[in-house]
Amino acid sequence: MQSTGIIPTTTPGKRLIACVLLPNAGVDRTLSIAEALSRFTPNLAQRRSEGADNALFLDLTKSLSLFKEEWLPLKIEAVLLRFSPQTFHLGFAQDPGTALTLACTSFQKSRVQLPSGERNVSDYPLKVLENFVFPFLSSVDRDSDEKRILQHFIATLEKLGVQNLRDILQIPASHFSSRFHRDIHHWVHRIRAALEGQPNPLFEESWPPLSFPETLEERYAIACEDPTTLSSCSGMDTLLFCIKTLSDRIFSRLRARGLRLGGCEIRIELETGKMIPLTLDLPVPQGSSTGLLPILRDRLTYEWSHSTKESALDAPISTVFLRVTETTPAQLNQRNFFSEEDQVSEAWESFLGRILPRIGKEHVFLAKPQERFLPEASWSKITDELLFQELTRPVRKKGDENECHPQEIRAERPTLLLKEPAPLQVKNSLLSCSSRKESWRILSASFAEKISGEWWDERGGFSREYYQIQASPLSGNSAAVKLWVFLTPNQEVFLHGYFD
Repeated sequence: MQSTGIIPTTTPGKRLIACVLLPNAGVDRTLSIAEALSRFTPNLAQRRSEGADNALFLDLTKSLSLFKEEWLPLKIEAVLLRFSPQTFHLGFAQDPGTALTLACTSFQKSRVQLPSGERNVSDYPLKVLENFVFPFLSSVDRDSDEKRILQHFIATLEKLGVQNLRDILQIPASHFSSRFHRDIHHWVHRIRAALEGQPNPLFEESWPPLSFPETLEERYAIACEDPTTLSSCSGMDTLLFCIKTLSDRIFSRLRARGLRLGGCEIRIELETGKMIPLTLDLPVPQGSSTGLLPILRDRLTYEWSHSTKESALDAPISTVFLRVTETTPAQLNQRNFFSEEDQVSEAWESFLGRILPRIGKEHVFLAKPQERFLPEASWSKITDELLFQELTRPVRKKGDENECHPQEIRAERPTLLLKEPAPLQVKNSLLSCSSRKESWRILSASFAEKISGEWWDERGGFSREYYQIQASPLSGNSAAVKLWVFLTPNQEVFLHGYFD
């Protein structure tokens, strides 16, 4: 359940402060949420408390040039939902005290909606004065003398018939300095500035700095996060659900730092107290859970299929920990909703992250086309990333400056090309390849293309007639395959590739 405050209409030169009230979130969880929210502004403050009055303050004044006012609550809520607090409440105002008061009001009323889009804070009772006087201090951290002075001040105002904040504005400021403690004069000045929407120099002095820990680590305790649906659960689905939640939080914090995930460590704690560690080094840095989860699924499937007694999940999962071990700089930009380039790039990085650990980096490379007629010599390996970016750039036709066209493909070629053609033996409708120890039964065949040339070569050139053959393997129950076979002028048959 979440409740949002309504952003007041701001004018040039005015401040915009957001208060996020996090009941029972804990100091560590609040600090993690604050780091994720730092993507909106570097000016944050935390009211540290283990009780129900834990809160965060965000100075969004300079962020209004980057985000529209009506979008800010939705964007902040989206970040908060990734950390799954039981409830959170937002308040927006031009000073911390008013923002905290609005957040507490939405906490009490569950959700407040006014047709005018504004709330009259001056009608609130005197007990909210502590939100204006001590916005960044919890009830535990406040000085005992200051608390006593404030309580005496509120009691005196009630005896004088003052019932709400509006009545304080009717009292001349000189009466406070002559009748009350000297601190009261500064507090009333702060309250007047907040209620009247005036700049408060004391606000600049009291805004405490906030620092974040160097280590990025998140913890998912199943009994605490969702006791109704995930208690006493085990298996791949439960583990991936927990890791998905943790990775969303980690990537929110990484994005605020302008980083990508290069490696992580996962620790799985079982109800028996057993701890199972898993270290994952990513060959391609990932920037979202979409690319990380398929890699983790493959790795976990492999680990469990080769698990020993020490690494087996022989009890229900209790807690999952995710810690970042390596990061790389990220290029921060907004997603283009009118182009699929970001989605293609994300899918490509996820594919590389899955294929590289399986077959090794030495077996994965990029191919550059060569001006050769011979198929096995028509490409070369690419090791320069800048050259790869140049080759994959769309080709722009002359006379058409608005559209990009991919490079034309002359004929359908197999996805798996053999390094050297393998000889085939043909008998009736059967094909056999002794070098690869494979045999097929021909189902259908069709002519594909004829390739010849390179007469200047010392071998005198070549001439090949290529066919696409649909065949069924003779061994096992494998599905039919599509082969790329060519015939030489000497009626020799060779296997040159497979279609996927």
